Amino acid sequence: MDATVLLLLVCSWKVTEGSGNIGSDVTGETLTTATDFLIPTTFDLSTLHVSFKQTNTVTDSVTIQTSDVTTTSTERDLARYVHLQQDGKTGMATAKDTNTSRDFIEKQRQDLYLLNETIKNSQTDAVETVWEFIEGNEENVGHLALNKYTQFVQALEEYVNRSKELNVFIDKQNSSADDELKIKEINKLEGKLRGVLNTKCQVEYLFTLININVKFRALIDLVLRNLEEYRERDDVSLLEDNIKALKDIIQLLNEHIHVAKLLVNFRETFNLRPAFPSDYTDKLVDLKIWESALQNQSRSLLEYNELLKEEKFRLLLEKYINPVTQSVIFIIGCLGNGVLLAVFAMHKDMRTPPNHMVINLAVGDSLSLISNILIYDILDVSGGTWHYGLEICSVYLFVRHLCLGVTVYSIVVISAQRFFALRAFFKWRGFGCRLTEKYKSLLIIAFVWLLASVVAVPRTVNAGVYNNRCVGYGLQDSEGYYRLVNSIDLVALCFVPLVLSAVLSGATARQIIESVKHMPGESAGKEKVKQARILSSSILISLVVVFAVCYVPYFLYIFLRAWFTLDVDNSTHLLIDFFTFSLIFGNACFNPIAVYLASRKYRLYMNKYLLCKCRQQVVMESRKFSNENSVTTETQI
Repeated sequence: MDATVLLLLVCSWKVTEGSGNIGSDVTGETLTTATDFLIPTTFDLSTLHVSFKQTNTVTDSVTIQTSDVTTTSTERDLARYVHLQQDGKTGMATAKDTNTSRDFIEKQRQDLYLLNETIKNSQTDAVETVWEFIEGNEENVGHLALNKYTQFVQALEEYVNRSKELNVFIDKQNSSADDELKIKEINKLEGKLRGVLNTKCQVEYLFTLININVKFRALIDLVLRNLEEYRERDDVSLLEDNIKALKDIIQLLNEHIHVAKLLVNFRETFNLRPAFPSDYTDKLVDLKIWESALQNQSRSLLEYNELLKEEKFRLLLEKYINPVTQSVIFIIGCLGNGVLLAVFAMHKDMRTPPNHMVINLAVGDSLSLISNILIYDILDVSGGTWHYGLEICSVYLFVRHLCLGVTVYSIVVISAQRFFALRAFFKWRGFGCRLTEKYKSLLIIAFVWLLASVVAVPRTVNAGVYNNRCVGYGLQDSEGYYRLVNSIDLVALCFVPLVLSAVLSGATARQIIESVKHMPGESAGKEKVKQARILSSSILISLVVVFAVCYVPYFLYIFLRAWFTLDVDNSTHLLIDFFTFSLIFGNACFNPIAVYLASRKYRLYMNKYLLCKCRQQVVMESRKFSNENSVTTETQI
């Protein structure tokens, strides 16, 4: 044989070493089990042992490993054979050379047989490891599965390439006797190789999808844990962590959909059946599932961004704006009503029957500020958790609404007192019994507290501790009861008192103004009395206006929330709730100011305690006041 031809054979084998590009799987087969894959062999191993015993061919250099398949290259053997075959004159092989070539073929066939056994073992190990990875989703097992499957593919590629090279070498011998030693069914082997390569490509896609899915589930669990912890600790940083996690989730889902599309397109292009089919792997490539998940998570990200914005505003409102505002209301209200009560307690001349209801109003305002602002804020600062049982919860809710009712009805009674003080025909004798003015006023005060108690009772009927908070109704209560309670509050604490106060105060103011026109006396004294009465009528009107501004927004808003679905976001709701709540208790700050403006005597004592005026100056102003004419004593405070 020509030595040049053999050298070209060596070079062509070197170029094609390690080849095995993915091609179309003409059989459509994919190998996902360790059975049914047998590389065809046409020789008996015992015969090969005999052949090797009859030759001096060196076989010690052939190394086979199941975990890392390596064999000595045939390049050195072919080169040695070229050297033995070469005849400078004739180029013909001798009998000895012919025996050497046959020994070489037999040796290569034995290597291929051993490599075939290694391939079967490697395939079994690779397939089992891949299934273990699919079932366990452990990334390190996945890497191991890819490595083992790669080794299996490399061993199969080597078998196919060496089989083709051996067949080419046998064809070059031009010996019909050696044809029986050729590796049969090379085309089928190449088809098997393409199927295995296609399966390996699908395994790589599945490896990527499974790892993405594992990270996806871990992030979803993190979001749920953070949300549960946020509900317990109210920590905004947990919402920020969830937003970051959701962004990572969306990125993972986009990557998952991209890889799944590549896998689907790959299968459709080469008409492949799914490798390692199972419910789990089928869901991994179901684009509808993952596109739906992407839409859901994108929507969740928008909701979390909106929630974070609302929570930051809520915390700003609850931690800074609300405490400062309510502290100012509490301090001013308690200071004004406290000084008013101190004046009534220390000066007997101020404890007249017409002033008893003013004292009652100051008591109601003070208790309302304590129960609705001080205690409420203390509970809110402590986390809002109620630790005092159901009975104390009911009492607390009753006192809150009782004090609110006492304030409202005291304003109505004061308006009524001033109206009837100008009507000579109104002289109530107490059901036929002649009562003093003192007992009349005390009886009216008792009626005010009784009426306020009746209105406060519905708030305590279904009172309970729900979600560790003391509230007047829980989640299990019907919507109808919630609407009923708020409707009662709107009517009994807002509309009816407002209408009565407006009618009575308006009539009183009109009567006072009319009385000025027919007042006898000197013009100078008449002008002073006129100014005093006009001021008194203006204060009566302002009391009604302030009452409407402070009470109507609060009760009307909670009534609308109970009966209708308001299209307002949470931030707007928090702002309205804060504003109306501040207004209703800001009224307690205005009542002492109104008394200060309406009563000159109270203004004198107020200046004494607040402005620290000297005793002589207060006495002089008091004497001056006693010498001046004013409105009737029953219209004064």
